[in-house]
Amino acid sequence: MTYALESRLNRAFSRCQRAHDDQLPEDDLGFLDTPEGEEFASEEEEALRETGAARVIEFEEFWHALNQRRDFRKIRDEVIAKLIEEPQWAAQAEQVHREDMERRNEP
Repeated sequence: MTYALESRLNRAFSRCQRAHDDQLPEDDLGFLDTPEGEEFASEEEEALRETGAARVIEFEEFWHALNQRRDFRKIRDEVIAKLIEEPQWAAQAEQVHREDMERRNEP
């Protein structure tokens, strides 16, 4: 491939990439980090609660509901067993166990 051909292909690719990028919607999620965005998010959450269109589920409720299913308990136990087998997790579990024992022995 000659330099001239490669240069033309690179320019064509750049034009196509720019045209594609110009068609993508602009990311405006930074708005949510502003005070106005936080107010907007809280108003939306309140509206969802008032209309009943959505219900905020607390973590404890979610965990309790998951544990009610037998298949979830089986999957949870399998995942825990696999994690314990890995050296990295075993070392961390041992450290947490050691720290718990130290806390219990303190007066």
